Amino acid sequence: MLAASGAALGLMGAGTASAHESAPEPTEGGPLGAVQQTVGVVVHHLDEYHLSDPTWEVKSLLTSPQENLRIHLAMVNEAIDPVIGLLP
Repeated sequence: MLAASGAALGLMGAGTASAHESAPEPTEGGPLGAVQQTVGVVVHHLDEYHLSDPTWEVKSLLTSPQENLRIHLAMVNEAIDPVIGLLP
């Protein structure tokens, strides 16, 4: 549920931590580490893009919708990579 919520946030307006500094590395391995990393990516994106400039979403959609989509797709990919890495 948490990963799905994070992905939904990404699609609704939450970009990638890789655009700036990376999200913190997980302190645990396995599923807990994957969840920590996923949440870290989403929180970092929210802080970097949305909380630091609440108008960023609207401005980026009006000036460069392709870049906005690229940032959010990269964030979603970065957020789900740790979870996908757990699959056999």
